This record gives sequence, structure tokens and C-alpha cells, in this order.
Amino acid sequence: MRKLKVDLGQLGSCMQDVERLDSNYYLDTETGEILSIPDEVLGAVECGEADALSEWGQELVEHARKIIENRDRFRRVPEIPSYEVYNLMVRFAKGVEDEALGEKLAIALDGRGAFRRFENVLSDYPDEREKWFETRDDHVEEQAREWLESLGVEPA
Repeated sequence: MRKLKVDLGQLGSCMQDVERLDSNYYLDTETGEILSIPDEVLGAVECGEADALSEWGQELVEHARKIIENRDRFRRVPEIPSYEVYNLMVRFAKGVEDEALGEKLAIALDGRGAFRRFENVLSDYPDEREKWFETRDDHVEEQAREWLESLGVEPA
């Protein structure tokens, strides 16, 4: 295992971003830096059309080139699937000691909009809300560490 200074908080935030609208995150496995690069910029660089990019895109061309030329060095940061977070929410709700709150959370988790309703219910219970955030953050950090381990990297 190689030790690498990686910001686990930033990595976890990237892994939680499942709605990556036309961009992706890449980990530099030599420096630990995380880059966010729009797909449009990567595509333009791959096709040799980087000159056609707008000014904001031009600023990212060098990063995109490094990613394209060093695919083994730059790894796309995976998303934590939403079903995994949903299952974590279900387990959390079942473990709540306050039966009334547990029931409210179970109802909130039924159907579309479950994530928002779950958070809304917890907003009235600040202590349980804090426990939820700790549970979720611990899970995200564990997922980040497992992914880094799969790359042969140990966060320093």
C-alpha cells in the first residue's frame, strides 16, 4: 500500500454526488488531488478540438490532457449508489429508540421523495439528525477508504 495525502472529506463529497451533470471527478493517484472536469472538455481534448472551447473550458484543458494521457494515474471517482444510502437510512430508522420517530421515518422512506422526507422528519429531532449525519459520514468515509484500498492507496 502506498501512502497518499487524500482529503477524505472531499473524496466522500464527490462519491455522494450521484447527479454528475456532464462532468466527473478524477483522483490523481500520485498527488492525491481531486479534479472536476466537464465531459465537454475531455471530449474536446480527445477529439483535438480544445481550441473551440470557451474561455472557462480553456482553463481546464491542461488538466484534461493530463487525465487522458495518464489513464492509470487518474482514476474516476465512483458514486455511492443511492440504493446503498437508502438502505443505510432504513437501518438507521429501524435502530432509532424513539418508536414514534422510527415510525415517522419508516413512513417517510416509502415511495418517491424518500430522501427529502427523511431529512425533513429529522429536522424536528436535532439529536437524531446529528446521529444520522454521523452514521452517513462514517459510511461514506468507509466507502472512500475501501475504494482507495482497491487502488493500493492508504490515505495519509
